[in-house]
Amino acid sequence: DDHHPCQLLADLQTYQEHRGSIEGKTVAWIGDGNNMCNSYIEAAHMMGFKLKIAAPEGYEPKPEFLAEFADCVEVFNKAEDAAVNADLIVTDVWASMGQEEEQKLRETENRLRQLEIDRQQDLQRQLLKEQAIQREKEENEKIKKKLKTLKNLIYDDSNGLYAGKKNSTISIVKFSDYNCSYCKKAHKDIVRIKKNFPKVKIIYKNFPILTPLSEKLARISYFIADDDNKKFNIFNDKILNSSGLLKESKVKDIVIDLGYDYQKVEDEIKKDSITNVLNQDLDLANKLELRGTPAFIIKDQIYFGYVGYDAIAESLKN
Repeated sequence: DDHHPCQLLADLQTYQEHRGSIEGKTVAWIGDGNNMCNSYIEAAHMMGFKLKIAAPEGYEPKPEFLAEFADCVEVFNKAEDAAVNADLIVTDVWASMGQEEEQKLRETENRLRQLEIDRQQDLQRQLLKEQAIQREKEENEKIKKKLKTLKNLIYDDSNGLYAGKKNSTISIVKFSDYNCSYCKKAHKDIVRIKKNFPKVKIIYKNFPILTPLSEKLARISYFIADDDNKKFNIFNDKILNSSGLLKESKVKDIVIDLGYDYQKVEDEIKKDSITNVLNQDLDLANKLELRGTPAFIIKDQIYFGYVGYDAIAESLKN
């Protein structure tokens, strides 16, 4: 009843056949601390391997077997812990020969144990969910405070980068990169918003992070907006309605079509006045801890990434 050396020898011969010597290796025993487990305890001492045992409460190996070979045996509560870095993982039936009358009892106990494990896991998932909700709530409060502090900078449209009525009290602030495909996709949503919510003003902020041309386009947008808001909106629409990565030749054609001398524009956008406006937008994006483009601010709530027309419309309705 206490040992099962023949089955143990078959296991060790199988390991040696496939992996070589077991000396110095780590073996994980998962399951009932039965006669096979006891034989593995003795084998660990005799053959020089480390044995890690994971047995359910009430099914641990007998203390006298553990005490004698404590130098090479370690007991764990969880199978996952015992299996870490194991070279061999072994188990056995729950009811050995001579224990047939215990079969139903052991199956029932194991089902109850699994129910308790499931219950504990459900509680852990619920706790993690509550912690995540709390973190999100704290993060939202932090963002709201930050938006309140930066409100004047966020809703500042003095550089001319806006669409709609200048004196409108309802605004969407959009941070974008002219070479960002999702910003272009979001622009189609903004066009629908302007049509369906005519009282809403769109305030544009540049956050050029993708390509060198992204920054140049941002600089051109500041120059045109400072000169003529209507021309800025034409420029903005044409750039954001273009497909794929923009080439400078196309940008040049758009600028010339708006009645500007392209060489003069290139000279103007290098001036400190343009750099200062660009830095204001970049500084604001960094203070808001933006991770990419697009990003939207609607009614003192920040939205990261592409959110789609429905989400923007719903925010405005609420």
